Amino acid sequence: MKNHSIKKIILLPIAFICFFVSCKKNTEGPRGEPGIPGKSIDANQYYTISLTQNDTAWKANGNVWESVLRVPEITSKIIQQGEVIVYLQKDSS
Repeated sequence: MKNHSIKKIILLPIAFICFFVSCKKNTEGPRGEPGIPGKSIDANQYYTISLTQNDTAWKANGNVWESVLRVPEITSKIIQQGEVIVYLQKDSS
């Protein structure tokens, strides 16, 4: 029993020393081959459309009012890769 305790006392510090000495921080591996260049795009494209919706086009859905806007200029590519922002301006009348 005494023999096992001595082995643990000796092996434990050796294990800690090996663990901390073997760790290296901020090491970089070898550089890989350069990749294929991607397509060049203009990320700052803006397009403005003004639409008018009649009062009858709006339907109540609980506490929310909804209306369907049909805008063929919004393509599936814009929906998948772009962004659509809608602003609402209430008529003054």
